[in-house]
Amino acid sequence: MNGVNLSKATELAGNWAAVWNTGDIEKILDLYADDVRFVSPLAGKFGPTILNSRSELRTYFSAALEANPNLHFVVEEVFPGEAGIAMIVANERGQLICETVFYDEVGKIRECVVFRDEGTNS
Repeated sequence: MNGVNLSKATELAGNWAAVWNTGDIEKILDLYADDVRFVSPLAGKFGPTILNSRSELRTYFSAALEANPNLHFVVEEVFPGEAGIAMIVANERGQLICETVFYDEVGKIRECVVFRDEGTNS
């Protein structure tokens, strides 16, 4: 995916949030490529902070969803990029999270780097 404009970035971010808000692990995992690289300080609560496959994501996401049954995201800001997007989202606790997401040629997330707001509840 090359040259994402604001309209497409907004669509991608909205779809990402809508899928996550279902809480359906299969739908969530379908957003990601099999060989996804996922980096997140939040993953450290459940295991490694760098994950390198959809299988590793399943383990992390399943644990996170079980620990946070009311998990819900609202997209606050979206920034288009050449090969992906950056989005600021707020979770159900008001914590701000920045996800920088890069897509493969078929529209799956191939890389995601997460940053969190240290000033709010984690």
